[in-house]
Amino acid sequence: MPYKSLSLVRAMGRYIPFDADSGNLYEEHVSHDDAPAPYETKTLAFVLEALANPSTSLVVLTGDAGHGKTHLCRRVIQMGDGSEPAEALLRMERDLEGRTPIDLPGVGREVRVIKDLSEFPEERGSQLLVSILEDQDTVGLVCANEGILRSITARHGGVLTPVLQLLEDGIRSGVTGLGSPICVVNLNFQSAAPEESGFLRHLLEGWVGDGRRWTACKECTARPDCPIYRNKELVASDGKKGERVRAGLLQLVRIAEQSGHVLTFREALILVSYLITGDLNCEDVAEIHVSSKPRRLAQYHLETLAFERELSDAQAAQLPILARIRRYDPGLIPLRRIDERMIDAMEEEGVLGNDAWFGGASSAQTRSQRKSEALQLRDESRARRRSLYLSDPLAGRDGVNDRTSRLGLQHYGAFAHIQGDNEDPAAMRRIVEKFVKGLHVIQGVRIRDRSALYFVDPAFSRSGSSTSVIAFQLPKNHLWLYGLHEFWEAVGSSASAEMTRAVDWVDRQVVLCSGRDEPEELVRLDLLQFEFVMRASDGSAFPSFHAADRRRILSRLASIAEEHSGSAEEIKFVTGGHLKRLVVEQDDSIEVYGGL
Repeated sequence: MPYKSLSLVRAMGRYIPFDADSGNLYEEHVSHDDAPAPYETKTLAFVLEALANPSTSLVVLTGDAGHGKTHLCRRVIQMGDGSEPAEALLRMERDLEGRTPIDLPGVGREVRVIKDLSEFPEERGSQLLVSILEDQDTVGLVCANEGILRSITARHGGVLTPVLQLLEDGIRSGVTGLGSPICVVNLNFQSAAPEESGFLRHLLEGWVGDGRRWTACKECTARPDCPIYRNKELVASDGKKGERVRAGLLQLVRIAEQSGHVLTFREALILVSYLITGDLNCEDVAEIHVSSKPRRLAQYHLETLAFERELSDAQAAQLPILARIRRYDPGLIPLRRIDERMIDAMEEEGVLGNDAWFGGASSAQTRSQRKSEALQLRDESRARRRSLYLSDPLAGRDGVNDRTSRLGLQHYGAFAHIQGDNEDPAAMRRIVEKFVKGLHVIQGVRIRDRSALYFVDPAFSRSGSSTSVIAFQLPKNHLWLYGLHEFWEAVGSSASAEMTRAVDWVDRQVVLCSGRDEPEELVRLDLLQFEFVMRASDGSAFPSFHAADRRRILSRLASIAEEHSGSAEEIKFVTGGHLKRLVVEQDDSIEVYGGL
């Protein structure tokens, strides 16, 4: 059979920015013949709703570059004039200021589209925003990266001040301003891997899983050894195995997002293209195959690409999500219940003690051979743990279905429980109690009392001291943990939490609050910070590894302590595990009252 070349593989290569041939990364240059099928984001529907609201004068899309702001503008123009994608993009390029509005069905007014405020000097950008707000006959759709938007609105103020205020309110409480003259949607809240559907799943199931695009592979000489076809089959296979692999990849990305990484749709395209092709094309595979060195192709298997293959600094900078994912490499997490079965399987398959490991001998004879055996066993074990994480065949036999423990996360279940809709109050109380204990450990508070959360006075805090001066305390039964979505709903009006339906949403943070009826935010933490606090309560946290998280948490706790510091006539401190009070009496004598 001859070697084949797929246009889809070439197209995927143009999404990988490791060389000059990466034109598909930008909406203006993408070849729509090879692009993934259109993905209907929540944002498009929300923008159309905002534009159709008669109270709205300006809709602003903000966020980092790569979230799809230009794509959304292009879709809106197509809905208005029925043009093809290339025609709509050309119209935007020729009319950067949106001087030729479009008629959008259901809006009732003409729509001005400005795809990027960074195309203009700041002064001109502010003038455009002001002109849109003053024009009662049109409604504007404007895109701006967050830095540009902040700079323009902060510098020029006036009628633009509400834009900056809505941006801040959106971060603080999820407000977008829907129904008011200005609506701001911050796409940095957008998730590529939410629990339901999402852009990444759309790519994995539709783009890679569309068998019609891979038909030519059936007649290709290299197919048995081709890593591209192997990776495609791994991800897109039918039945439970394919779904497990897709779910495993989505979970990795979701955890990276919940740990603070903002994954743009552009980077999601790069990630999928890289994990499937490894930056190879069909010609590269054929060349290696012809050279009779198919083992070289194993380095392009998906598991190796995701967790092991080294990239240059320049390449890694183009795909930062990869560094985040590699923090959770299942190959580096030994779990007895997993490894015992894995080693049994290796023995049954004759992998252990393979003659090839020892230069033809039946077992290791020399120090060099023993070292080689150890390295081979290490590499084989890592590869199998990664494969088991993705395919998860053990779950059906022994109920091992908690994948996050294989990623080194011990408390993801508690993080997910906090964000769940069906809360178990008793379970939540246990989580809060453990969380409070962790905050005490981080502050260096050694106390036997479990009825309150104590805040150390930052003016008297000393690392390693057995005595802690307490500035403030909150009864533990007044504390509660919320997911960010639930917290926004609890503290705000009907307009709060609009952001959760304006974007493809995933809860990335938990919020410790005082009170449940009228919760007051104390501390807001992402997944890794939450994991640090919970591990601290177990005594298994590593302060040096979590140094940045520890400083952030201590800083927030210190600010709370300063806000609520008590009377100078009474000082509370913890020593020997007990809370005591140092009181200045009326005769200026000092008394210490100890015990609980």
